[in-house]
Amino acid sequence: LAHNNYAILLQDLGRREEAATHYQAALDIDPRDALAHNNYAILLKDLGRREEAEEHYRAALEIDPRYASAHYNYANLLQDLGRREAAATHYQAALDIDPRDALAHYNYAVLLAQTERPKEAEEHYRAALEIDPRYAAAHTGYALLLAQTERPKEAEEHYRAALEIDPRHALAHYNYALLLAQTERPKEAETHYRAALEIDPRLAQAHNNYANLLAETGRREEAETHYQEALEIDPRLAQAHNNGGPLPRGPGDRPPLRPGPHRLRPPSGADGEAERGGRALQGGPGDLPGPGGRGVCPDGAAQPGAAGGRGVIP
Repeated sequence: LAHNNYAILLQDLGRREEAATHYQAALDIDPRDALAHNNYAILLKDLGRREEAEEHYRAALEIDPRYASAHYNYANLLQDLGRREAAATHYQAALDIDPRDALAHYNYAVLLAQTERPKEAEEHYRAALEIDPRYAAAHTGYALLLAQTERPKEAEEHYRAALEIDPRHALAHYNYALLLAQTERPKEAETHYRAALEIDPRLAQAHNNYANLLAETGRREEAETHYQEALEIDPRLAQAHNNGGPLPRGPGDRPPLRPGPHRLRPPSGADGEAERGGRALQGGPGDLPGPGGRGVCPDGAAQPGAAGGRGVIP
């Protein structure tokens, strides 16, 4: 346990190569330490050594098939690798072991929405929110799903709930702005585009869609500024390129941003339960530490980020 706990401390301090040495030392002493395999896998994934990370997640689960955090973290890695069916299997396994895991419900819902299984995604968003009604990212993801299934009033309720919980949730502001623009409420949409950009000035899609709104209301110089900002941040934005010349009515807004799974659940040490926490960020799934110790979007309207190691819920 000393090597494992020291490795966690070194990881927290950003000394990742040293941390790797101590995780390996822990496994040299006890190759059947599922906790050390899980925690080492988290670190390896962060270092970009994904094949090795997978080996250690598989080892952890071979030793302890009911290790919920390892199932969850392995599912996040599989999501990152584009192996969505396998990821779904491990999210479901994590939930079979711990049905009250809001983070796993949320990440599984994100995956189901991305694979066009909206009814199942809704079940898991609702489960996450029943367990944790103040889970802002889950409200945002569920709102996007509702908007995409033509239930705008319900979607608005959940965007408003997300922003009441976390007024600085940039993706909730952005997706809500898009919904407001689509329902012909441009003044309110502008308020939320501006809020999203105040929080995250590098949200290229928000610059692009705000520019569309400005162009449609005749504010062409302001629109041009935001198209230019969008292209400076992301030169691949075809719509901004198309609209960046003389400004006729634009071809329409980019769709809402989808949430990625949460990258939470940091590595765990010897005592106590793993912390939960999270960053409502765009991105892939995160990682969960083992039991004990302290232990972690695409284009268009934005969905919340994914959860990572068992640490922080957005």
